[in-house]
Amino acid sequence: DRVLAGEVDPSRWRGRVVLVGLVAPGVAGDFFFNPVRPLGLLPGVYLQACAYTTIVRREYIREIPAGLALGLVLLLSLSFFLFLRRTADPWHAVLWYLLFALLLLAGSAWLFLARRFWGDPFPALVAAGLMASGHLLGRAYATHRRERRLRAAFARFVSPEVLRQILAGPEPALGGEAREVTVLFADLCGFTGYAENHPPEVVAARLNEHLGLMGRAVHAHGGMVDKFLGDAVMAVFGAPLPDPDHHWHALAAAEAIRAALDGPGFLPVGIGLASGMVVVGNIGSPERLEYTAVGDPVNLAARLQEMAGPGEILAAESCFPEGPPADWVSLGRLPVRGRSGGVVVYRHP
Repeated sequence: DRVLAGEVDPSRWRGRVVLVGLVAPGVAGDFFFNPVRPLGLLPGVYLQACAYTTIVRREYIREIPAGLALGLVLLLSLSFFLFLRRTADPWHAVLWYLLFALLLLAGSAWLFLARRFWGDPFPALVAAGLMASGHLLGRAYATHRRERRLRAAFARFVSPEVLRQILAGPEPALGGEAREVTVLFADLCGFTGYAENHPPEVVAARLNEHLGLMGRAVHAHGGMVDKFLGDAVMAVFGAPLPDPDHHWHALAAAEAIRAALDGPGFLPVGIGLASGMVVVGNIGSPERLEYTAVGDPVNLAARLQEMAGPGEILAAESCFPEGPPADWVSLGRLPVRGRSGGVVVYRHP
């Protein structure tokens, strides 16, 4: 009223912007709802003052250019993808995504509040979410393929307990790796004569019974049935999983095989054992591969089995790194076919 009545010196407002409006509570006509104050009304003159200040100070909200926004989305998504490649744990991928989302939202809030730049974080969140989902699905598929491959490779050779350990641990080197193992050969004595005097179906049933008992004895002591060779079994201890006590487990398995076949109606078995470095892995041709062990201990164990009589266990000196137990008898250095110098052999009575 004083300004309109000319009671105020006009020079006081020269060079300034003056906004006039109603601000007294209860005065209707110039109050508006506004997101800044969602629980109350804001005088219109306040809105005009805020708009003027924003324009003068150039504090108005600016949207990030579309090209720059797209580049940022690609850069952030690529960074997130590189982080994902460093983890194999699906829970780590979830944590990485949550951390990425938190940093992205915090960065967007800082740009808006401190620099008045607005960029929609939703595309980057969607892209990162798709990458995380793809990563999890890829890992799940790779795990499924790995489990199928390992089951196919080892289910016939090892016990269910050992197979579970293989599936739970890192994938064994299927291409071939050097490993210290103990090799066992067990052959049924007198099987040729038995087969000559019995019908084929009876021979097959009895053979399956004998081989089943030998295979279970190998599995019970942590060994791998490498293959069945007619009426013989080749077993490896110390592969595919490392076993620091493979010597003793193989010797115990040999005694268990002999005990299982020691009775009326069973054919006696001759067993040979040898320890040393071999290569275990997929051996064969591109058309047909077989997980097996190759090396001098394999040949030596086979030769000792040939020398073993019915119910006899022969073991090379390499099977006793700390010396043989008292119940093993030394046969001295024996000549072995295909080897020069002979081999020190022990027999279990």
